[in-house]
Amino acid sequence: MLKKIICLFLLGLMVLSGCSTDEKSEINDKVLTIDSDFDYAYDLSNNLELSKHHNDIALVEITDIGGTSNYNDKLAIYVDIYTYGKAVVKAVYKGNLKIDDKIAFTRLGGKLSYNEWKKGLLQKQVDMLEDAGYTSVVSEYEHDIPVEKDKTYLVFLDHTSSQKENEYAISGFAYGMREVENPDHLTNIDDIRVKNNVSGKYEPLQSVVALE
Repeated sequence: MLKKIICLFLLGLMVLSGCSTDEKSEINDKVLTIDSDFDYAYDLSNNLELSKHHNDIALVEITDIGGTSNYNDKLAIYVDIYTYGKAVVKAVYKGNLKIDDKIAFTRLGGKLSYNEWKKGLLQKQVDMLEDAGYTSVVSEYEHDIPVEKDKTYLVFLDHTSSQKENEYAISGFAYGMREVENPDHLTNIDDIRVKNNVSGKYEPLQSVVALE
């Protein structure tokens, strides 16, 4: 994942005790929900800025959700919870990807077992936890949406030295992954509409992506 995201991961772990939490009870599953926050050097809601700061922008169909983790194998460090899986490229608006390319993806947020999540904490952070029998942890970001199999999204992608070959991070939080409306009935770029995760309304693709 790109370096600024890794830094954010580590910062999030350091200040974890200051995050707001909400306990949810489910049958046989006691969930600790962490409402995470983020900080960027530019305004993610500014579509021009978002496009300028990403090398790859595409429509992708999610073909597999591999799972979740809080460990980066390549860097050998613990990070924030992320979801990983596979996708196929359906259209390219910026970058060197090609239609029908198969890629691996990572995406901040997801659900992880409580015991796995604790492995990423410092001992002093573990000591501060009130272990109330939690079985899992959910990490989520304001207005963000979960990535779902078989859905098609407009995604803003990053690929850095912190990632494996052919692996891309879907970044930008609620602004960097937007569901495509009726993806099976698209005929040209003027027909494509993508969901605004803040307003819940669908918007023309060309109002979101600064097309080259």
